[in-house]
Amino acid sequence: MQHKEVLKRAWNNVVSYRALWIFGIILALTTGSGGGGGNGSTFYNLSEDEVRGRGTRLDLKPGDNFFEEFGKTFEYEMGEANQELELFFRDVLETDIEIDLATILITMLWIMVGLIIITTMLRYTSETSLIRMVDGREESGEKMSIGAGFRLGWSRSAWRLFLIDLTFGVPLAAIFLSLFAVAFAMMLRWAFVGNNDATFLTMIAVGLFFLTILMAILVGVVLGLLKPFFRRASALDDLGVFASIRQGYRVVRHNLKDAGLMWLIMIGIGLGWAILMVPLVLLLLVSGMVIGGVSGLMVGGLAGTLGGVIAGAIIFLIVLIAPLSFLEGLREVFFSSTWTITYRELRALGSLEAVEVVEVEA
Repeated sequence: MQHKEVLKRAWNNVVSYRALWIFGIILALTTGSGGGGGNGSTFYNLSEDEVRGRGTRLDLKPGDNFFEEFGKTFEYEMGEANQELELFFRDVLETDIEIDLATILITMLWIMVGLIIITTMLRYTSETSLIRMVDGREESGEKMSIGAGFRLGWSRSAWRLFLIDLTFGVPLAAIFLSLFAVAFAMMLRWAFVGNNDATFLTMIAVGLFFLTILMAILVGVVLGLLKPFFRRASALDDLGVFASIRQGYRVVRHNLKDAGLMWLIMIGIGLGWAILMVPLVLLLLVSGMVIGGVSGLMVGGLAGTLGGVIAGAIIFLIVLIAPLSFLEGLREVFFSSTWTITYRELRALGSLEAVEVVEVEA
C-alpha cells in the first residue's frame, strides 16, 4: 500500500470536501449540555440562624436509624447551601433571588442525561457519515451534500458503532476497575493495620497497580490499531457487530505490516498536532480572557454584575471553543478519511470478501 498516497487523498478531502467539515466539527464537539420545589415543604426555607444553629454533623448513637439521621443531615446541608447561595447572589452579584438547590441539581441531572443521549446520537451518526461519504467519493468521485451525509449517517451502522464500543468498553472497564479496587483495598489494609502481613500485601498491591496500568496501555494500543477497521467493516460492508469485529481483524491480520505502519504514522501526526496546538490554546486563552473581561465590564455597567459575569463567560467560551472546534473538526476529517481509505486499500490488497453474517443483526 502506498501510505503517502493515502495521506494525500485524505488531505484532499479536508481541503476540497467541505461538507465533511460539519460532521468533523460535530464529532470533535461530541467526543471531547430557578424555581421552588412546589411541594409545600419548608425544609429549604430555614433562616440563616436556624441553619447555622442546628449543625450538620452526622453523629449516630446506638439505636439510631441511619437513613433517618442521614435525611435530617442532608436537609440541614441543603438549607445551609441554599442560604449561602442566596447570600452570594445578594451581596456579591447584587441580585435578590430565592434558591432551591435540590430542584436545581435534579434539573441539571436531567439536562445532563438528555445531553448525553443527544451527543451520543450525534457522535455516531457523524462518524458513520464521515466514513460513508469518503467511501462514496473514493468509489464514484462524487461529493455528497450535508443532507445526504446525514441520511447516510442516520442508519443501523451508527447504532452498531455504538455497540462495538460498548462490547469492548464495558467488560474492559469492569476488569480494570476491579483490579484497581483490589489494589486499593490492599493498600487500605496496610494503612489501617500496619503489620508485616499488611506491608507484604501493600507490595503486592503496588505491583498489581502498575501491572494493571501496563495491561491497560497494551490493550489500548491493540484496540487503537483494530477499532478503526472494526468500524469501517460495519459502516462499509454493512455487517453486524461481531461480524464487523471478525472482518476488521482479518483485514489487519492479512496486512499487519501496512496497517501497523499507518497506525504509527497516525500516532506521529497526532503528537505533532498536539504540540502545534499548545501555543494556539494559550493564545486563545489569553484572547478570551481579555475580550471576555472587557465585554463583561461593558455589559456589567448596563445590566449589573450578574449580567456582566454571564456575558463575559459566554464571550470567553466563544473565543476559546469556536476556533478549537473548527480545527479539531478538520483533524477528525483527516483521520477518518485516512482510515477509511486505508481500509479500502487493504481490503482490496488482501482480496477479502466480507465475512458472512451468521448472527442476528443489531
